[in-house]
Amino acid sequence: MEEALKLLSDKQLDRLIRRLQQPSTGIPLQDVKVGTKSYKGTFNGADVVRWISRELLFDFDEAQTLAVHLFNLGVINPSRPANLKNFVCDEETLYHFREATQQSKQPSERVQNQLMSEASTTSSTASRSTARTQLVTGLSTLSASEIRDQVQRQLFGTGEDVRAVSIVTRPKKMASALPKATASTISNITSLEMDKELLCLTVKGENKMHIQRVKYTHGTYSIGTTWHGEDLKAVNMEESSELGFVLTFEKSFLFYAESVTDRNEFLWRLLQLCQEIMKKMPSTAIEILELRLLLESDGVKNLESGEESRFMTVEEEKQIEDLLASRVMDDARDIDRLSEELSNDVVRLETQNINDLIQSHQMIKQLWTGLGGAQARLALVATQFEGYQYIVDGSKRSFEQIEKKNNRMAIITANQNLLLTEVQNLLTKIQLDKGTIAVLTDGSFETGRALDESIRCAWKLDAALKADLRGMSKMKSVNQQIQMMLELRGIFARRLRHFLNDLFKTLANRRLAEKKQALLSLDHFETIVKPLQSYKQLINWLKTMENDIKTNPKLAAVPLDPPDPTDSTSVSDDYTAQVHEVYRKEFKNFFGRLRKHIQREKIERLTFQTNWELKNLNPIAGMKRLGSEASQRISNRLSKTSKDLTEDDFDDEAFDLSDDDDDDFSERSIAPTMVMTPNAAALANLFSKGKKEKVLITKAYSMALGAILPAIWTEQQYCVDFLKMSSTVGLGQQKSDLDRYLENLFSDLLPFLSKIIDRSFKWDQFNLMAMWVDTKSFEDQYADKSHYIVGLMTECRRQLETLLHGYINEQVQYIKDTKLSSKSGILEPVKKLPDFVDRLETNGASLGRAVSDIAYEKVCGAVFDWLLAFEDEEYAKLIVRTENFHFLWKQLNSRKGVAQLPKFIERAKTVHEESLSAYITLLTQRRFTTLVDFFDGVDRLLKTVPAENVQFQHSHSNQVIAKVISKWDLDSFEKQLYKLYKQTQKDLSVEEGLGPRVWVLAKDHVEGKYRHFEELIRDCYRQHALAFSASELKDMFLRVEDKWSEKQMKKDKS
Repeated sequence: MEEALKLLSDKQLDRLIRRLQQPSTGIPLQDVKVGTKSYKGTFNGADVVRWISRELLFDFDEAQTLAVHLFNLGVINPSRPANLKNFVCDEETLYHFREATQQSKQPSERVQNQLMSEASTTSSTASRSTARTQLVTGLSTLSASEIRDQVQRQLFGTGEDVRAVSIVTRPKKMASALPKATASTISNITSLEMDKELLCLTVKGENKMHIQRVKYTHGTYSIGTTWHGEDLKAVNMEESSELGFVLTFEKSFLFYAESVTDRNEFLWRLLQLCQEIMKKMPSTAIEILELRLLLESDGVKNLESGEESRFMTVEEEKQIEDLLASRVMDDARDIDRLSEELSNDVVRLETQNINDLIQSHQMIKQLWTGLGGAQARLALVATQFEGYQYIVDGSKRSFEQIEKKNNRMAIITANQNLLLTEVQNLLTKIQLDKGTIAVLTDGSFETGRALDESIRCAWKLDAALKADLRGMSKMKSVNQQIQMMLELRGIFARRLRHFLNDLFKTLANRRLAEKKQALLSLDHFETIVKPLQSYKQLINWLKTMENDIKTNPKLAAVPLDPPDPTDSTSVSDDYTAQVHEVYRKEFKNFFGRLRKHIQREKIERLTFQTNWELKNLNPIAGMKRLGSEASQRISNRLSKTSKDLTEDDFDDEAFDLSDDDDDDFSERSIAPTMVMTPNAAALANLFSKGKKEKVLITKAYSMALGAILPAIWTEQQYCVDFLKMSSTVGLGQQKSDLDRYLENLFSDLLPFLSKIIDRSFKWDQFNLMAMWVDTKSFEDQYADKSHYIVGLMTECRRQLETLLHGYINEQVQYIKDTKLSSKSGILEPVKKLPDFVDRLETNGASLGRAVSDIAYEKVCGAVFDWLLAFEDEEYAKLIVRTENFHFLWKQLNSRKGVAQLPKFIERAKTVHEESLSAYITLLTQRRFTTLVDFFDGVDRLLKTVPAENVQFQHSHSNQVIAKVISKWDLDSFEKQLYKLYKQTQKDLSVEEGLGPRVWVLAKDHVEGKYRHFEELIRDCYRQHALAFSASELKDMFLRVEDKWSEKQMKKDKS
């Protein structure tokens, strides 16, 4: 309650004070005399509480709280006793209102203290009250027409016409502030916590009316809520308040106007617009004519708005005018007489109306009586009708039941007919006529009409076995029929398998008897494949049945077992067994003819072994010595042939490439062997009679693959199309059926290819590089076509890699086992390294980096590590490193296009330069030992003592320097310089040609050293000087060179 009182605005408080002081309705005032003192215009505390309880409908506690609040604010002041500090509600204590002049001034000191104590808790409330007061004050300064014009201009413009505007208040927080206060109390007393806003009536077009809630803030209007006129359901006044009214839409809204006139005018305008615009009135208890009379009595103008607002119609006004015109009224008696006549007429008319009502009542009574009888008769008829209706409904239900039974019978009959037809159709599908059975059991497979009939009957049997029986499989007759068809299938399949196997044998023997180059032409397919095309459908039937037996349990009841346990279980196996012999012979003939055209090149083998003998070269033994599993696997493959092949197949007739065939050797220059895929025509031209053309073994290998692999690819396509072989790897399988079939068919091919690889390795190990490149090219060519060909090429590539890596590892071991010699010149392993690079690059190493990079890394690394691991006297080690790394740097730098060589080139250059510098330094040290050692000691002393104090050191005194200078005069120095030059010519080999370059560097080194000696003499021994100056060294170098030349000329002459 106290918190609610703090929210009272100044205007609300002023209104409450005015009501308290109203002479007639406020608190009654009286003059009281107590003792000798009189108190005028006073009242006691009980009067205040009683008035608040009665007028504001407060209970006693709430009324007393409000009275205390008014006392604290100084609205009521104590009269007796005058110094009262707190409000007392009794009959003895007297109070009076403060004067009007004081009410506008500051409150008393007591009130100020009270306000200061409440300032901290009411600051936010006061700010809200102030803002709300400013809102109301801003609107109250404007007239209704000005407000309407502003709203029209700011919100609606010309699109919507504002017809009426009213300032209204909506209660918001009354329930929390004064729980027991009524709406009347709120509107009439304090209007506590109400929101001020505008209600506007607007018209858009001819038949659209809106009721707008508009908010006003600091001179700006904004639309809050818009209601459509057709949604207005009721309009009524609030009975408990003279200012309130209620508008009902989906829910009711209570508003309070500023005055009774404002409320009445707004409701009048609203109802008039409903009549004019909406053509309908909302539900209301308001008398519109009474409302208009009230507005006219309050002086409101401009209420005329249509015909509906008139008190009487035009016809009624005209009748009154005619009545007055028919009477001649000259004086007041005529008027009285007219009035009397009119009164008599009214009495007469009322009497007549009463008589008419009585008569009409009798007639109504008679009519009511007649209606009662008619109603009784109607009830009887209705009862009879209900009985008839019950009978009709019963008959209808009976007819419906009969109709349903008939429909069910018809449906059952139709279903049975359909089922019978379906059964007959199914039985027809699984029944075979006598002619079909005869063909399946005894029919011929000869080409022509008999073959076509066998094909037709076979697929008819297949369709019957796969027919959808739809639940009829449990019928005994159906099972017997299926069992009979399965037996027929077995009989026909065995007959067909025997026939095809005989046909395969016949065609294969025919091809074996021919002497044609099958792999180089289409003769193989003309002989075998083409005759089999007529039986393609029957072979497909066999393959289909074989697959169905694996997947369909019903069809596996009678499997396709061959009559002889030794026979194969698949037509693919039958074909493979016969055609394999054809390919075996063709491969043998093919490689036998290829052998005659292979030319062995006469080229020196490259090996890093010191005492190598070509005749002892055994690659298999070498690989076994390395001990790798891959080498062992290749060794086993080369040492074993296919179980169907004999040694004669390779060595005698087919592929004897012994080293004794000297007529096949010819000199050639090493040229790169690139990937070639010759077609069959080119190879046939090579094999033609009278041709003596020879090819290298690497090219022969490439040409063989170029002819064989297309034949394998063609055979693979034929197997997929003709034998329906699957290339998909099944679950739990490592290879597909197609790959296993091709492996069996071409099982003799890999040994022939391995023999070529082995022979090529024995002739020249670098041939493996060229063959590896060709093999990898074919492998990539068939990568997306044939998994078998890729696998075949992978095996050949692995064999090539194993042999090549075995050779490389063997050379690395030879390099490691070679003993280093301190003799001058280029060592043998170093000399062979450039040849190794050339041979590898010549055979296509740039196209086979996967193999060649490993070879370069191993061999080059082995040579470099071997040189650096030389353990000998320092001088000899420097000579070996200087010459050999210079050779490697020069030779490898000319081959820097090889991808793996740049790092070795840089390493050789670095080691050579470091070794050369160390060699010259050591050589100079040996020739001029005492001189160099003395001045090196001076350099060391200068790090610890000043230059002028060096001469006082015992080891480097003036006496010592004098002995050194006297020993190294011009002749002695020149003699040792000549020996230095002679030593360089002796240490370095002529073949590498490093002598001139070393001499130049040695001269620069000696001259630089001597000049440094001169500087040390000047700094440390100013009283001494060397025997000769550094400028004389150049003439000394020339004399040394001339002396060496003269001796060489004499030596040459002798």
